[in-house]
Amino acid sequence: MPQQVTPGMVYAASTNAFAPIKMTEVELSQAFRPLPAHDEAAGQVYARAQCLVRLHSHPIGVVNIAIPSDGLTPADYANLVWHDLAAEIVAHLRRDGLPIPETLDEHGLAGGTRPRCIEDRERLLTDPPFISVIIPTRDRSAMLATALDSLLSCDYPRFEVVVVDNAPRTDSTRDLLEDRYRGVPHVRYVCESRPGTSAARTRGVVEAAGHIVAFTDDDVRVDRFWLDGLATGFRATENVGCVTGLTLPLELETPSQLWFEQFGGFAHGFGEVIYDLDKHRSDNPVYPFNTGSFGAGNNMAFDKSVLAAIGGFDFVLGPATPIRAGEDGDLFLRVLTQGFRLLYQPAAIVHHRHRRDYAGLKRQLYSYGMGQTGVLTRAILHQPHLVPEFVRRLPAGLHRALSPSSELNSEKKDGYPGELTHSYLRGIAVGPFAYLFSWMWWHTVGRRTADRAARDPGVATMQETAARSGT
Repeated sequence: MPQQVTPGMVYAASTNAFAPIKMTEVELSQAFRPLPAHDEAAGQVYARAQCLVRLHSHPIGVVNIAIPSDGLTPADYANLVWHDLAAEIVAHLRRDGLPIPETLDEHGLAGGTRPRCIEDRERLLTDPPFISVIIPTRDRSAMLATALDSLLSCDYPRFEVVVVDNAPRTDSTRDLLEDRYRGVPHVRYVCESRPGTSAARTRGVVEAAGHIVAFTDDDVRVDRFWLDGLATGFRATENVGCVTGLTLPLELETPSQLWFEQFGGFAHGFGEVIYDLDKHRSDNPVYPFNTGSFGAGNNMAFDKSVLAAIGGFDFVLGPATPIRAGEDGDLFLRVLTQGFRLLYQPAAIVHHRHRRDYAGLKRQLYSYGMGQTGVLTRAILHQPHLVPEFVRRLPAGLHRALSPSSELNSEKKDGYPGELTHSYLRGIAVGPFAYLFSWMWWHTVGRRTADRAARDPGVATMQETAARSGT
């Protein structure tokens, strides 16, 4: 079984004794370096670390490490990684047709034979699909700069970035693009005055030149191989409409960031998974309504023609709407229920900056609860043929949300605030009503801007997309 990322890997003690956790990674084809307790760049002393382990750039797993006060030696570092991930390392080497070591030492796994996985990537990059990366943003230019810099560091040879400034209150985003990225040919700025991430993303799709449209957010740092991983996912099997990837925390510096990981975070393991309603049905008892298990909106990509075929984004859902969330889960569900495949590809990695403050986390989980049942409400209203299966899955869904032993709740450690769970459950209860209210809100906004749509072909196209999706 593929190793799963769990909060217990990074912190098992009471959150009353929380201390920041260092985020680091190692590449096993290179020699290990010491892991010091003191991080000069962060100005912080760390007693624990979460280490992403990679082999030939591919993610193998995450290891929880205790850092001695005088740091961890390369030999001890290697022993800890081998102890936790030997099976995963051996499996990767076998797929590559490489020799299997008896152990792992500080010199790593450097060898003269070229790995098959690297050869596969090089073949992909000889004729890669053009990818349009769409980033919706609103007045967060400092975060956006980090995301853009990471995208421009990607090795992928054929892509563009469309930054969509969503109902901005200031000129900060436009100024950033003009001052810092002027002359960068594959970075473009678009302003979308209609509020809501779904409206912004749809405008980005209208502007996109790529056959594949990838979405991320302004609060992430993408891995240099992110686009390679997404492209690999679309070529892994036939009829792939959507590819999602591995989203890891960018930092674990506050209790709230750790609590988000204990809630479930964004990570879904290190093994490629295909989902559909035929040969690749999940054995999860609430499948396919467990939309949060398929991926996250900060790390997803669609075949542009499939996105159009399923109706595009529902403007009623997502951040900056009354329901605040759900736009990604809604698309994942429609991809599956309308006959396409969704593929989870862990080689497509982004690092997300979780909310640092408790109040922000509480609002976020409330929004997630609303979004989850809002998506289900939309599905029942627009795809009534799903109702019988939804009713069959409902008891399992209630167990998942309410039982302390469910996969959603079992990783919540001592000290996890019960208030966060209650906030999420309140969101679940309110979600159906929030969806209906959000629907009315959106159509009110739409009427107020109808005259603009007549003047702007891009907005007219978005209205057509909304009509197809039933919003």
